[in-house]
Amino acid sequence: MARESIPLPRIPRERMDDVLRAVQQYLLDEGFFLTDYKGETVYKKGTGTAQAMQFVKVEQQGERLMLEAWLRAGMGKAYIGKEMALQGALGAIPKKILRDRVEKLQWVVSLVLSGNGPDGAADPLAGAFAQPKVPEAPKKEEPRVEPVKEAPKAASAAAANFCAECGAKLKPGAKFCTQCGAKV
Repeated sequence: MARESIPLPRIPRERMDDVLRAVQQYLLDEGFFLTDYKGETVYKKGTGTAQAMQFVKVEQQGERLMLEAWLRAGMGKAYIGKEMALQGALGAIPKKILRDRVEKLQWVVSLVLSGNGPDGAADPLAGAFAQPKVPEAPKKEEPRVEPVKEAPKAASAAAANFCAECGAKLKPGAKFCTQCGAKV
């Protein structure tokens, strides 16, 4: 197995439930779901259609949590090839995305253990995963414009040159974005 093992710092028993809850909340907020993978309970993200599936296993070992993270190619539960660690050139973009998520998980654990929540909140996780609220602009009375039924070909051709997910420039005829892996 080519999994990346990430030990987390010692966690006092009285904080373990808080840390486990925070880890679970972060993974669920990131779009992972609990599933059975070869007899192990793991968090999984993706189906393998646009990019490799991401896996994270969280295991309590006494006063420590051990994270294991890996990628796997395939579709649904039909896996292709072997598990991929988070290092190496093959699948570099999805590996980087999962490495960043693991680093953020480590930050979440340190946040819970330090007791220093964002903005001095009493609950260290209050607002840690929430998207910032952007105030609404004042509503102006705009002149009524009839909707366009079909986008001008020049505008749609220009939009097709950029990824709708990350805004990266696309190569002509690309089916996937080379920057983020999104289907075009």
